Amino acid sequence: MNHNLKLIMNGGKTSMITWYIINYATKKQTRLSNVSALLAKCLTFHKLEEAKEADLTALNRQLIHVQML
Repeated sequence: MNHNLKLIMNGGKTSMITWYIINYATKKQTRLSNVSALLAKCLTFHKLEEAKEADLTALNRQLIHVQML
């Protein structure tokens, strides 16, 4: 195996690499919280739509039943 190692003594490069490593290790959770909120909102919407559809289906069955009598 070939491993290339470089000793970084320059202050600018050291701080950039340190910032990158810390930023990578402590990723912000805001994106995930936004995604989970969006998923919850979509799930709620679909549950309400399913309930409306079930009510319409039941109403249609009643109308068909009344018309057949």
